[in-house]
Amino acid sequence: MRRPWPARFFFALALLWLTGTARADDVKDAMAEALRAYEAGEYTTAAGQLDYAAQLVRQLKGGRLETFLPEPVAGWTGAKKEVAATSMFGGGTSVERAYTKLDSRITVQIIGDAPMLQGLMMMFGNPAMLQGNAKLQTIKGQRAIVQIEPNGTDGELSIAVGQRFLVKITGNRISRDDLIAFAQTIDYEELAKTN
Repeated sequence: MRRPWPARFFFALALLWLTGTARADDVKDAMAEALRAYEAGEYTTAAGQLDYAAQLVRQLKGGRLETFLPEPVAGWTGAKKEVAATSMFGGGTSVERAYTKLDSRITVQIIGDAPMLQGLMMMFGNPAMLQGNAKLQTIKGQRAIVQIEPNGTDGELSIAVGQRFLVKITGNRISRDDLIAFAQTIDYEELAKTN
């Protein structure tokens, strides 16, 4: 007996969660099921399967982006890398990794292909749009916005890469040099080529 689609969907999600990765065959299977449901007039099922296939593709893409998260800078310890589809910035794929050194913390996040990123990218070309104590700086040939809070120990560094990716490095109890050290470890040229 064939299980109803919600049971199959949640079983597949549970299986994916347990394995931690998506396979290309899973994407093809979800798309085939969506086509079958569409042809049978089961539009809700078809839409759900297409959404599921899109989520699997984002996970595969996240696996590629994950390779650009840096290894810890000397003296720092890195946590496990995390991959997620994100609703922040209107969707897309996000990967991040946290790093610690005593009571200091830095998080490196790479956000890709989110529709809202286009608006953020304009800030990198127009210094008049910068707010507060944010400053433009070039790091490894990329325009960066570096902002250190008035307390002098919290900050954020953002780099637009290839009009498709945003690298965001945030830190607590850190220095400007800490942010820049992590930013300098990323291969922006290769990241820009990533599909």
